[in-house]
Amino acid sequence: MRTRSDRLGLGLASVVALGVIVGCGVIGISGCGAPQSATAVEPAPAEETGGVDGRPDDLDDNSAFDARDDIEAAGDAGQWTTGGGHGGLDDRDEDSAFDADDYAEVAGESGEWNTGDEAPVVEGTAPGFAADEYVLPPSSEPPRDPRVPAGDLDPEEPPQRDDVVQQVAEPPVEPVPTEQREGQIRLYWDYHGLTQQNNPPRVAAGHPLLEGAVVQSPWPLIEPRRGEFDFTVLEAEIAWWAEQGKEVIIRSGVLGRGSMGGLTPEWVYEEGVPAVEFHARPKDTEPMRLPRVWDSDLFLLLYEEYVSALAERYDGDPRVAYVWIGAGHLGLTTANASRGARTALPEAGWSVELWEAYLMDVIDVYAQHFVDTPTLLAATPVWLRQYSGEYIVEPMQRVANHAAGAGASLMLKGLDPDAEVYRETPFSEMLDSLADRQLPENFTLFMGDDWPIWSPPERRDRYPHEADRDLDGFRRSLRTALSEWDRLGRRCDLVLTLLHPEITASNPDHDDHVPQVEYLLNEFLDGGLDPLEAADPPQPGGESSRQPAV
Repeated sequence: MRTRSDRLGLGLASVVALGVIVGCGVIGISGCGAPQSATAVEPAPAEETGGVDGRPDDLDDNSAFDARDDIEAAGDAGQWTTGGGHGGLDDRDEDSAFDADDYAEVAGESGEWNTGDEAPVVEGTAPGFAADEYVLPPSSEPPRDPRVPAGDLDPEEPPQRDDVVQQVAEPPVEPVPTEQREGQIRLYWDYHGLTQQNNPPRVAAGHPLLEGAVVQSPWPLIEPRRGEFDFTVLEAEIAWWAEQGKEVIIRSGVLGRGSMGGLTPEWVYEEGVPAVEFHARPKDTEPMRLPRVWDSDLFLLLYEEYVSALAERYDGDPRVAYVWIGAGHLGLTTANASRGARTALPEAGWSVELWEAYLMDVIDVYAQHFVDTPTLLAATPVWLRQYSGEYIVEPMQRVANHAAGAGASLMLKGLDPDAEVYRETPFSEMLDSLADRQLPENFTLFMGDDWPIWSPPERRDRYPHEADRDLDGFRRSLRTALSEWDRLGRRCDLVLTLLHPEITASNPDHDDHVPQVEYLLNEFLDGGLDPLEAADPPQPGGESSRQPAV
């Protein structure tokens, strides 16, 4: 498991000699002088280098040789290129990111692998990079990026963490290529509850269109005390859905308050994880308490113990279709969208860079423990109120690619009837960044929202912001989902997640059945027909033009 310092901390020697990563690009910096010629140095003893199989050493003391080592080693090798989209290392195989295969090509141009003989290396190589692990041509020199004037970075005054935005994510390892199939459309219900609390699943009993449901796995409920796990409530929920012939998605909330109370166990703070408290809204009388997950390796250690126990119980369980990667507020990628968090979290040390690193750490934790059951990451268009939409496009692209590289599917929480509102999210850019890559074998695109995308008239009267979530708005939301699926060439399944109003309205056995809603969902599920081009739905009390799918 990588720590926060692994992801965010290159040492001063690495920053000066090898370069600073800014945004998505790589800026080579030679220090305060002209490039130096390669000179021979004494090879370090093998036990001090950590290099294996003739590969460059793990320069940042991470758990393995990774993309950051690729970048540092390529800088040492004297082979910077500028074809990587943002002036970074070239992506030789037209993959979504620079990776080890690209580095192999770079190494082939600038030197050769060596498995034991002494050889010249670049002077100033970061500690631990042994001379007997990489060979440079005699004439090679470490270049200076012409875009950065020599001496712009004073080696005696290292940049502050907030002044240097580093690409914290290593490019994900590509899955073994498989033939990309054309996907299907499925329907799940995300009902935000547990049977034992309010009995909500009964409204979906016998629903002919529903494939499964999202069930909650609150951390405090499962692990009320550290190391003591109780799956009784969750198991009863999963078993009930299995009896209905439905699959489940296990969702773990981590931060904030859900329908069943706080989502972080109190004992986490007692173990020493620092907290931040604030009033989410001015009228709130009780403060919200959150663990400072962005700068606490202890939190990640404690959370991994829970994920490990969950995986030991349910990884490979045929009743469980996916496991939701619980990261931020209610298990989403949001840190917190409240007004109070806007100032409280940054004052407690939160930053975009640290949050991005934390999200990737959590993705890695789930990937390590869930081997047989697919996982999914639920993305939202807001990290904090001031960090949303276009301000987090590139971080969200990196997070989405990292998740896909770890084998996770992607859920986009932000479907809206207003196409202009939806276009303000970073979702389309995220999908574009995945469009040209080989998707994981079980990759699924989930589309939905935390508000209903169809609401009955009485609810629209009560909640003015749902005024456009009528039948026409429902059509437009379905069309947006299809358009986003098209960005991936329909090479994966598309899952639409709905809430209580749409589920009851589309269930012919429920008292609140609305034939028009059922009809439009049938058109949507039947091969992805464009709902805007479908025939007018039947009037209330009329018959649907097609029989519900069985």
